Amino acid sequence: MSYLKESSHTPPSEIVRQEPRITDPAPGKLHFGIGTFAFQTHHPDGTAVPGQQVLREVVEEAVTAERVGLDSFGIAEHYRPA
Repeated sequence: MSYLKESSHTPPSEIVRQEPRITDPAPGKLHFGIGTFAFQTHHPDGTAVPGQQVLREVVEEAVTAERVGLDSFGIAEHYRPA
């Protein structure tokens, strides 16, 4: 990634990326997105929510994010002891 030449007095807001990302839908513009860890949660009675339901809900969240115009939707991994 290359940046415009900057001096020690250049404020961060004026440092501009010269080469946009390949998947960048709006080069040089501000992007908004959300993310999830997609935790497998439990019902009020203590039983685990099935993995298939968790995945359906994550896909529904991603579709909603796209529908409302967000630029990205991320899914992260998180490992917890059993």
